Amino acid sequence: MKVKNFKIEYLIYLFLLLTPFLDSISFLYREYGPDTLLSPTTILRPVIPVILLVYIYIKDRKARKYLWLGGFIYGLYALGHLWTFQHFHTDFNAGSVFSELQYVINYSYMIGLFYVLLWFHKQNRIPHLRKYIVWMLVAYLGLIYLAIFTNTSSTTYIDGVGYKGWNASGNGLSALLILGFCSIFTLLLSYKKKWYMWLFIVALFFYLITLFGTRTALFGGIIVVLIYFISYMIHYWITQKQISFKKIFLFGITVFVLTFLVLIGGSTAMKRRSNLKEVGSGMIDPLTNEVTHLTGDLTNFVVDIKKEQLDITLSEEQKNALLKTYQKANAIELANSNRRMQQLIYHHYLFQEELSLSTLLFGTGYLNQYPELTLEMEIPAYFYNFGILGTILYLGPFIVIFVQGVILFFKRRMQVSIDYMMFLAGILFSFVLSCLTGYVYFYVSSMLVVLLLFILFLKEKEVANT
Repeated sequence: MKVKNFKIEYLIYLFLLLTPFLDSISFLYREYGPDTLLSPTTILRPVIPVILLVYIYIKDRKARKYLWLGGFIYGLYALGHLWTFQHFHTDFNAGSVFSELQYVINYSYMIGLFYVLLWFHKQNRIPHLRKYIVWMLVAYLGLIYLAIFTNTSSTTYIDGVGYKGWNASGNGLSALLILGFCSIFTLLLSYKKKWYMWLFIVALFFYLITLFGTRTALFGGIIVVLIYFISYMIHYWITQKQISFKKIFLFGITVFVLTFLVLIGGSTAMKRRSNLKEVGSGMIDPLTNEVTHLTGDLTNFVVDIKKEQLDITLSEEQKNALLKTYQKANAIELANSNRRMQQLIYHHYLFQEELSLSTLLFGTGYLNQYPELTLEMEIPAYFYNFGILGTILYLGPFIVIFVQGVILFFKRRMQVSIDYMMFLAGILFSFVLSCLTGYVYFYVSSMLVVLLLFILFLKEKEVANT
């Protein structure tokens, strides 16, 4: 693009293209750079969104009221949340007030970025969004393969299973690639004569199924393809009032091929499960002399609590919650490798023990627990860690859009497109991933892809409403 034709909205496209490189720089800096609280990308990443927010503030008088009101509401919530965090803080917790503030800022940044994208969308100034999502994913994949080929890739898990390139979170990266794939899948198919697009699809699929090492990646790519076929057949049935047996046959063949690929390529993810099971079988509970149903550290804490030999400070509420978690895990014979379920059970009991008006409204704090107990399942974390107000402020807008989309589908199903169904299913998929694996809305880069998915859906929603 020529400089004289530059428009401020082009910064959004530039932001998408820079994101994969910022992620890689951030990872490499933390791996090989000096030991600091902040990496350069922490400062660089919000520069473009802040510039665009300032532009909106100057350009749109009505928007100023929303920005001031939003800043006041989210700022007031942040103060209440941090006060509650500090009130329940003990030596057992994973982070300080400053660390918790970083998370609050991240989630507030998510809402601010969504407002920026929404404003430019309403102005019809980002019509090429999907094309730039394609190139963003191409950059991610290119950097990952470069890291693998140069033997500098980080492993997806600490036991050496899988490759995630120069990226910090395997779960976050898998959510990013899968949801991004869902948002551009039909666009990629429209380039059916472009060999390089098919090369990208094959390279992405091969990576997700064989090299990544997570079950999310393994089954996520398969689910995106199935979502497309199901959306296509539903759309065909709604518009043509008949069922195409040819398409059903092609769907069956596709399912067979994908299942075959899972059986072949799933060895890496299955290897990880096998490793966890093998390690877990050797962890013995000193209180029962049987295989423990919690992680080793948590079992040790329970033993120390019962023997009154704790060398760190826990509140009575934390002790009671941990003991109840231990009892529940034994009762249901929970696998000690199932950390997410252990976290969920613990947070349920901790919330009951610490229940007060402040924890109900502002949550108990995301980092107000032992690192192994930090709740990775994001949707429950919104409620338990950020309270009712945090759930409304951070998750509420997205739930409202999704519910409106479902209602509109049944009201105007003759007008909805395949893309409409793909994006709506992708949003639902983001909720499922957020609940089961985490690192979707709480991971900055995958959160960006989710926001883009919502913007694309809103565009299709407007078309269906006309």
